[in-house]
Amino acid sequence: MNIALLGSGHTATVLGRLFRNNSHRITQVWSRNPAHAQLLASELDAGTAEAITDLQPGAELYLLAISDDALEEVAKQWPLPDVLVAHTAGAVPLSVLDAASNRRGVFYPLQRLRKEALQPQQIPILVDGNTPEVQQLLEQLARSIGCTVAPVNDVQRLRLHTAAVISSNFSNHLFALTQDWCDKNGVDFALLLPLLEEVVQGLHHQRAADQQTGPAWRGDRHTLARHQELLQDETGLLRVYEILSESIGEMYRKKEELRTPNPQA
Repeated sequence: MNIALLGSGHTATVLGRLFRNNSHRITQVWSRNPAHAQLLASELDAGTAEAITDLQPGAELYLLAISDDALEEVAKQWPLPDVLVAHTAGAVPLSVLDAASNRRGVFYPLQRLRKEALQPQQIPILVDGNTPEVQQLLEQLARSIGCTVAPVNDVQRLRLHTAAVISSNFSNHLFALTQDWCDKNGVDFALLLPLLEEVVQGLHHQRAADQQTGPAWRGDRHTLARHQELLQDETGLLRVYEILSESIGEMYRKKEELRTPNPQA
């Protein structure tokens, strides 16, 4: 497939490499930063477009891997109304492209994409299209680059995007807070990595709630108090610790209530 890429960031770069490495051709690269567009185009053996109006017909897909806020603006000035246009955003509806084309879709990679990554990543692609023909083309494209495919609508994609932010971005922030605290207190954060990897591996076989451990889960008030005392000078981290410990305790108590027969029933 001949594909024109709009964008030069992580998503455009990773997808562009996957397309090229799987026998697709990148025809043009456009970016609001011409230098970045030229750099990516050189890597992908593609031409460049200085402006949106310089995009040439002939590509079978024009993929908008740009910031969410820019999608509506680009759609309004789109110069090729009869081509297939798709965006890669998780939280933006398909309708943002209504002004751009009568053939439009979504090609959203549910993955943390980094252009510096050298190893291929497992990437689920969430696909939507305004017609069955568009849907089928985008699904075939995702499979052709070795990705798993899930057809989803706007509501489902937004829910998955929200879940991704909570489970991935929030977890990484906890890692960052913990790493900083370890550095300040002279302990090696790297010693925690086998534990963290074990938690993630466990999710392949067991629900997260069923592999919960720790003092909040056990109702170990003594250990919770010792941890809170240790964190007294770290008000931000202490607040997070208290909120999450309370949440874990509430979830565990609800599960115990479900397990315990009601004597009045």
